[in-house]
Amino acid sequence: MGLKSNNIQQISKGWRVADRNLQKIYSLTMNLLQYSKAARAKLEPINPRVLIDDCVELIATAATEKGVMVVADIDPHHPAIPLDPDGMHPGADELLSNALDAVEPKQGLIRVICPYDNEAKASVLEVVDNGVGHPAAG
Repeated sequence: MGLKSNNIQQISKGWRVADRNLQKIYSLTMNLLQYSKAARAKLEPINPRVLIDDCVELIATAATEKGVMVVADIDPHHPAIPLDPDGMHPGADELLSNALDAVEPKQGLIRVICPYDNEAKASVLEVVDNGVGHPAAG
């Protein structure tokens, strides 16, 4: 409708909705592909920053439109570790998408935390948000 009437504001609004939904469709498609094939991890040495930065970039437009800040807090000395990027990416995308849904517009903060424990040779990926969460079951 915006194109027919040459209404730039309506075109922009429509594109934001389409873009957000295309990202969700992409994520859903990737999840379906992952579940449909045999679960064989293809491990390769990757610094988690590469994966996290890519996931944050994918959600950046939607977060900006909602007025939400997304921050990646990755250990600056984090080494490359064996990861299956194709297997990890959809999960990280889903965690970020859920966090974006959970936070309030113009007040939301999402942190992606990835410390490295050199002694244990272990890394943990956490997505933390300031959303209200779900009430406790009672």
